[in-house]
Amino acid sequence: MKTFNSLLYRLSRNRLLLSLQDASVSLLPIILAVTFVLLLSHALALLPYSSKSDFLISGAENLFNFFYVIFPLLFSVSLSTSLARSYEVDPVIINIICTSLLLLTSIDKSVNYESLESNLYFQLLPIPINISVIKIYTYLLIKKKLLIYRAGDFGIGLRRHINSILPAIAALGVVYGAIFLIKKVDSHFSLTSSLYRLSPEAVDSLPSYLIEKMVRGLCWFIGINPNYPLDFLREPVKEGLLRNSLAVSQGQDPTHIITYNFHLFSDIGGAGSVFCLMLATFFVSTSKHNRKVAKLSAVPSTFNISEVIHYGLPIVFNPFLFLPFIFVPIISGLITYFAMWIGWVSPISNSIPWLVPPLINTYLSTGEIAAVLVQAFNLVVGTLIYIPFLKASEKSNLDRASVKAVSQTLRLESKNIQSLYYRNQKAIIDNLHFQKEIDQAFWDITHGTLLLNYQPILNVRSGKVEKIEALIRLKQEDDSLKGPYFIDLLSKVGLSTDFDKWVLKRVVKQSNEWEDLMPGMTISINVSPESLRSSDFVNFFIEQASQMQHALSLEILETSMIFEYDEINEHLSILRNEGIEVYMDDFGSGFSGLSMLPNLMLDGVKFDLSFAPQMSSERGIQFLRSCVAINRTLRHQIIFEGIETEEQLNTVNRLGIDLVQGYYISKPLSPQDVCRFVCESNC
Repeated sequence: MKTFNSLLYRLSRNRLLLSLQDASVSLLPIILAVTFVLLLSHALALLPYSSKSDFLISGAENLFNFFYVIFPLLFSVSLSTSLARSYEVDPVIINIICTSLLLLTSIDKSVNYESLESNLYFQLLPIPINISVIKIYTYLLIKKKLLIYRAGDFGIGLRRHINSILPAIAALGVVYGAIFLIKKVDSHFSLTSSLYRLSPEAVDSLPSYLIEKMVRGLCWFIGINPNYPLDFLREPVKEGLLRNSLAVSQGQDPTHIITYNFHLFSDIGGAGSVFCLMLATFFVSTSKHNRKVAKLSAVPSTFNISEVIHYGLPIVFNPFLFLPFIFVPIISGLITYFAMWIGWVSPISNSIPWLVPPLINTYLSTGEIAAVLVQAFNLVVGTLIYIPFLKASEKSNLDRASVKAVSQTLRLESKNIQSLYYRNQKAIIDNLHFQKEIDQAFWDITHGTLLLNYQPILNVRSGKVEKIEALIRLKQEDDSLKGPYFIDLLSKVGLSTDFDKWVLKRVVKQSNEWEDLMPGMTISINVSPESLRSSDFVNFFIEQASQMQHALSLEILETSMIFEYDEINEHLSILRNEGIEVYMDDFGSGFSGLSMLPNLMLDGVKFDLSFAPQMSSERGIQFLRSCVAINRTLRHQIIFEGIETEEQLNTVNRLGIDLVQGYYISKPLSPQDVCRFVCESNC
């Protein structure tokens, strides 16, 4: 069972499934609005003056029906937007491609309401089109051979759109060609048209019923209303009900069990027997979101409108609810079939409106109390089946509130919040053993205060502070300060760039608050290699640097990544051309690719703390001298950090290193204290 839950957990965190769920939830407000209009129209019909409101009732029903006919188009737009945010690409481009493909491949020259309602391609294609397009587009977008303009050419906005041309054309052409071939095969063999020749006897059997319920459940699960693609079943089951009604009117026993309205026993409250899920939610749910959706769906489900809970919870593309959603109706149907087969309940012989509430609808359709008891039994069984799956779903679900809290702390743009959630979910899957640590880091950040301290970098020859390094600190609820222990953890959830942007904006703000204080000072910040792969971030960095009162320099951590990705070196070159100094941080602690070092666009290096112990032996000092010589050959400025004793400072002096940093000089200081320290040192 543990392995099964782990599998479901991984599936539930799949990027595509999360996008599909989000697209479903996004449509909930309009689903609620249309449902409310429909229920209101039927409520008006019960009033004494209802005859005067026929046009309102008819209009509401037409609106409801029209909404679900064009629902595939609305879902396609919502899904393409969700996928684009998840993959962090332009949603406008994906929207245009997917909408164009859906209309081109499913709609013929003559378009009308009836043709859309019965158009299988229009109903079934939105999801395949969107997934295919986003996969092809994002795959080709990173191919360097398809880049028309590279970093440094034109502005970032224009370059991004121009570079999207070839991937967009390829995605449009490949997907359109695949669908065209499928339609040709279907047209040649008449696959869909042959389905409309079924008889009542063909559908009145357990095997056909089981297949039909599986298909219906699967359609609802992937966000497709099966009433349209399975429209060919409507006439056979209606014919079966008509024959039952005729038999009863002639004093004979009805013989067809699987008929129109048989779903009243199996799909209580709507597809998937969501009335059972709603009750399970009220009984055991600890999720505020789920309980709120259950409350919103209570009235619609009472009238067999299930879309609110389908798309609001959501059930759609939720792996944890897939099995009960499919099998609760099947089990309820089998119970009902057995009860009718042994004669305890008569088959349905009366046609009733689909909006009639549970328990009442089964009595009106059969005229028997026994039918009500069977439906009530199905309701209990279905609720009991849903409960353990609902618990498992809620237990595995990472609360979006924590992600939202972090996004507010970092002041992310709203368009980035969704992609942050997807990146966080994906990273937790990749780093399951870090989940507790990641959750703790999220909690610490949202319950503390992120701030910047500044550590002076001293020129030992002049005795003046030439630079200060901005360092992240976390002020806890007890006012104690913690170092950035969470940086590595949060990089695992894709937050490196967001943190870098937060630091950069805070440094710019602080520089402008200092105004004319500390003239000629350079402020240094640490930037992750992941950030420097992004041309968007590079342009953002340059824009922010231009708004500062002081010079800005950049420190990049020594990792294998800076040697493996050409775009990082290209972006370093762009930054240097803008007058921004670039240093390799923690030199000697990471990849140490000395053969590649001459190729990097650097102004200098910072020797890591790990070099400090080398000063205790002559051999270690010789090693340090060799490292210094290599970097001087490359004309790199050298900063030695981690100086904690006078002896270490003297050794660095003998090596000819001018710039030093460490607790012997000064600990990281608040903005006010570092300003005071610099003024005292430099005056």
